Amino acid sequence: MQFTMLLLARHFIGVLVGETRDYPFTLLTLIVIKACGILLPMYIILRMIDMVHNIVTHQYPVCPKFFIV
Repeated sequence: MQFTMLLLARHFIGVLVGETRDYPFTLLTLIVIKACGILLPMYIILRMIDMVHNIVTHQYPVCPKFFIV
């Protein structure tokens, strides 16, 4: 999470300083596009990890510590 915030801050500062002279977009559009380029892949990866976790927990349920027969 901290790495993502650093990436977003780096891109945000770059846009504000003026490293975007060649882009034909507005300032807000550049910030949104760069943020989506960082956050969307992270969201997809986290969803995939959640799906795998759910499959594993349904396939191998946790047994109670004290099993009464």
